[in-house]
Amino acid sequence: MRRVVLPVLIIAVSAALATGGCGRGPAEVASFPVDGDQDIVDRGGENVVFDREESADGGGSLRAESTRPRTVHLYEVRNPRGLEGRLIVLTAQLKSVGIRGRAFPELWIHAAGRNEVQARNPAGVIVQTRNWTPVRIEYRCERGERPELLRVNLVIDGIGRAWIDDIHITSEPLPPRAKAPAP
Repeated sequence: MRRVVLPVLIIAVSAALATGGCGRGPAEVASFPVDGDQDIVDRGGENVVFDREESADGGGSLRAESTRPRTVHLYEVRNPRGLEGRLIVLTAQLKSVGIRGRAFPELWIHAAGRNEVQARNPAGVIVQTRNWTPVRIEYRCERGERPELLRVNLVIDGIGRAWIDDIHITSEPLPPRAKAPAP
């Protein structure tokens, strides 16, 4: 019996490692503490600055002021690994002052041979004046889908001032799909 169990266990562990882990728990893909502005891809113009005084985690944040709708292209993750068949999760902290409209992070997922897909959370927006608020965006990365690029943006769909801090991208096991109610 032991002669059979050990090879089966070795095969199971090898298969789990080859597919990006055993599928339990979250795995960190990328972390952006926003403790400086040196890694920002494209500020999208002026009035986007590193703010040492305002921070969710004590290390500073990025402040964007807007007199019209705008998108600030913050970060990119090229060739992320282990996302196929996983839930891609972006979390961040947002703060706002005088937002007329809404402010929110967005995540774009580009996979080979497919159109780029945008992930947003309609409930993960901030409006008016809000203190630091955690937001979460999720994207189901199905089997066979292999992202080549993840892009993180801050969107101000209106006018006002918004801060973003403590950005993390993780992957989690895919939850089962909700079943449609019976007719």
